[in-house]
Amino acid sequence: MALIVVSKHEVNRMWSHHAAPSKAPATPLFCPVPADLHRSVRRDAIFHRHIRTQDDNDHQRRHGVKSLYGVKSLINMQPQMGAPKAIALALTGLVLAGCNGQENTRLTDAPESLLGETLKGELTTQSPINLTSGSRYGAHWLCGSQGVGRYTLEAAFGSTISVLSEEGKLIDRTHADADSIGQQVVLGSQGKACQLLVITGDEGAFGPYTLKGEKLSPTDSTTLPLNGQLMAPLADKSQTYQLKVERPMELDIAIADGSGRASVMLEGNGTELHAQPCGSHSQQLSGYVMPGDYTLSIEPKQKPQHVPEGNPSQCSGNLVGEGPFIALTSHATRLPDGMRNGGPIQDGDHITGTLAAGQPNTYLIQIEQPTRIEVVATSSEFDTLLQLSGQGVQQQDDDGAGGTNSKLSSFLVKPGRYELTIGAYDDNTAAGRYTLDAQFSAIDTDFRNEGDVDLGSNVMGMRETFGTNQYTLHLEQTSEVNINLTSDNFDTILKLSGNGQDQVNDDVDGGTNSRIQTLLPAGDYTLNIDSYEGTGPYQLSVEGHPFDGQLRPNGAEARSGDSFYGEVQASQALTYTVVITQAGQYQIDAVSTAFDTMLTLQGANTDLEDDDGGNDTNARINATLQPGRYQLKVTGYEAGAGMVKITIDG
Repeated sequence: MALIVVSKHEVNRMWSHHAAPSKAPATPLFCPVPADLHRSVRRDAIFHRHIRTQDDNDHQRRHGVKSLYGVKSLINMQPQMGAPKAIALALTGLVLAGCNGQENTRLTDAPESLLGETLKGELTTQSPINLTSGSRYGAHWLCGSQGVGRYTLEAAFGSTISVLSEEGKLIDRTHADADSIGQQVVLGSQGKACQLLVITGDEGAFGPYTLKGEKLSPTDSTTLPLNGQLMAPLADKSQTYQLKVERPMELDIAIADGSGRASVMLEGNGTELHAQPCGSHSQQLSGYVMPGDYTLSIEPKQKPQHVPEGNPSQCSGNLVGEGPFIALTSHATRLPDGMRNGGPIQDGDHITGTLAAGQPNTYLIQIEQPTRIEVVATSSEFDTLLQLSGQGVQQQDDDGAGGTNSKLSSFLVKPGRYELTIGAYDDNTAAGRYTLDAQFSAIDTDFRNEGDVDLGSNVMGMRETFGTNQYTLHLEQTSEVNINLTSDNFDTILKLSGNGQDQVNDDVDGGTNSRIQTLLPAGDYTLNIDSYEGTGPYQLSVEGHPFDGQLRPNGAEARSGDSFYGEVQASQALTYTVVITQAGQYQIDAVSTAFDTMLTLQGANTDLEDDDGGNDTNARINATLQPGRYQLKVTGYEAGAGMVKITIDG
């Protein structure tokens, strides 16, 4: 027991100032004070701290007050309320209770109900007041030795809902707006202990409220209903429930996790959805599901992580108490055929969606083998932008389908999950209706980033930021080869080296694909796959055949219809004599992927020259020629050298 010594004058002054009746007490107030007075005051402070509202937080931020609740904080808030006044309030409460009264061990007096019973209350002028914000609150003790109770709030005013243990520990707290519907509270039994549920009105709100209660019983079934409830004790091992979907659905599952440490995932039919934490004990799993069979997995003692950006789920923010239980409430909305803003996208899908301002929509692509995809996005209401990511792929398109529409084509070579996102190009305010058309086709081809290739090989690989993509080409005899490297994801560079050869190409036909077309002697060659920038899948094809033509030396003769190879030395011209027997239109081509070719034709009053009249860096001369003998010179631009194919048609 502790004794607070206060002068007679001081006590009488405090009494008369705060709570005295019309006449001062006839005897001095020298009442022995229980030793637990300070703990009682502290308990009151804890209670008010836990039920604070958003208004309290704003007040604290504006005035820089660290503690706004209980006697201690009131003492510190001079001159608004001096220390003697605060002590007087505490002592007055003690006097009114009587010197011999027993201490109330609970945080506050409140009606008591069994867990799961409906609660009714009203915030009036007689309701207790939050000491700082001035907001009224109602409190209810909930007791019960077993089970789980769920409550749905019905109130015309905004409020903060808190649940505390008997010892004053804050278990959870959430806010319900005035226009919110169906705000839920899920509480598990605390054995013989009770829990305190507190409703604090916003900004001094008044009015009736109802917490419609129901007792939840454990579910025996292993099937998750599309629209219904499931409650189960949390076990030490994973639990699974089956879900069958007959039509395209938008699925929302509110999860009350009493442990605060369980993770929930829905998987199946190419879809993988993870629950998103909403608070310390609540989660939400939302997404679009196509017809098929799904498995919902609950993993205990694995605290849920935030899902990747783009997940369509929205948290409900329900209040959940502590306990070894998990309760799920599922709601499924049937979607019109082809209309959805997310979920799986598959071959042949024609999808209609709606884009909200500043909120891209994300769809999921799941592949099991290398697949070529093409997705077209069209809209008459905004400039579309398509983005593809996953498994090392980063790709986007803005206007590949013409105008403001997008077309994204890609080889997806790694099995797994990809995300396709549609948004508005360079405009966070754009919104409106759009359509997506998807065409997928599996690719039956060899996938590897290295190894041996032969004439006729067609392989796919993945160019990544680090690592080498290198192949070995072995030729048994001299061959005319055509090696092509294509990618929709990056600007390719194809390099060939070995056996005296060193050739590079990066922009065949003026695009971002590469080609080496040349004559190679028998031997081994190395093909290197590189890029100017970017990563992603590519396709490498090696075509060719043993060389059955001619490799003509410098100074040889050529005629119309001839096609042959020659070798240009650095800074030296390769010269041929062209014999024309009949007047007419003729075309002469010099094609090489080893160097930039140049052609010169002289004779019979003709003097012609060309650098790149053919495709890319290849030279071509088109001319009307009279019968006679002409001198044809082939050189390399900037001293280029290598094999060149010469064709004379006419």
